[in-house]
Amino acid sequence: MKKIKSYVINASLFLFSLILSLLFVEIFFRLFLFGIDGAPFRLKNWAVEGIWDVERAPVELNYEFGWVPEVGSFKKNTPPHLVTINKFKFRNNDIDDLPEMSEEKILFSGDSFTFGDGVDDENTFPSIFQKISGSKVINAGVPGYGIDQMYLRSLKIIQKYKISDLFFCFIPDDINRCNNSTFHKVQKPYFILSGDSTMLKSINPLNFSKVRNFNLSLFHKIGGYSLVIDKIMQLFFPKFWSYSTNISKKIEHNNGKEISIKLILDLKDKCDEKNINFFVVPLAHQRYSHNHVKNLKFVLNALRDQVNIINIFNELESIRYENPDLFSSYFLKDNYHFSIVGNEFVSNAIYEKFINSKWD
Repeated sequence: MKKIKSYVINASLFLFSLILSLLFVEIFFRLFLFGIDGAPFRLKNWAVEGIWDVERAPVELNYEFGWVPEVGSFKKNTPPHLVTINKFKFRNNDIDDLPEMSEEKILFSGDSFTFGDGVDDENTFPSIFQKISGSKVINAGVPGYGIDQMYLRSLKIIQKYKISDLFFCFIPDDINRCNNSTFHKVQKPYFILSGDSTMLKSINPLNFSKVRNFNLSLFHKIGGYSLVIDKIMQLFFPKFWSYSTNISKKIEHNNGKEISIKLILDLKDKCDEKNINFFVVPLAHQRYSHNHVKNLKFVLNALRDQVNIINIFNELESIRYENPDLFSSYFLKDNYHFSIVGNEFVSNAIYEKFINSKWD
């Protein structure tokens, strides 16, 4: 009995010492990283923030679309650039640029490539398009969006604003995002096939939480509040901690390409009803899987005779093989999004095809 009592006491002392030591290390580490004036003791789940930071974009959670740009001006570091989101939750094309409700505008819908991740407001391809065309442009790109979310946000925008032309821009990855009900641990709306049509599976606002930890393991939920644990896990177990598919993305089905086709055609019909010129603009980037490219070709082949396609993907892929150095210059180092030169290329290519379509 004495041995058991002694064992319990020793184990308790060891556990207490361990917790005290970890707490000391946590405090020291936070003070070292942030300093006393940098709010070192703020309570937050670092694991959750770390995974969403993969998109490097200022967003706020929204049960209608999953997330939308957060209003404000933000300095980003990958690489250093300024992001300004106006009160309508669109990225500004230049300082003090706000869309007037009654003025006819061109709409660019898309993901982080359209948004312009990694470059200043005036260097995104929608902003450059505004300069060379002389037309007012709305940049409705949102980092992380799939074709399903682009479709939903585009529908809302064309109901609210006077739109003359809609450029629906996407990378091959965005087709597969239609398979998911979460992305980077955040809930998103998605569609399922229903007969010959699609059915929207909205986020239930009653179950919607702005706390980004609903799809985490217990270890993420508890251990993520320790900055020390977060840094150790990022260093030694990055895939599990920050990029695990099981944690980051909840896959509901594998019908993304079929759903993408139906949504794009429906959006085209909605644009026709409002006399809006509709263009599909597939884009390329530096890294994607063979399966993503296969899905893109499947979608474009189905759309080929039904919508106007400005195939930037093919143009960039040709440059990739004919002039690899030039292709590389179109993308940022340590960030596979378009560089300033890349955004200029995309904007000019879209504008050239756009002008030619006016003469057809």
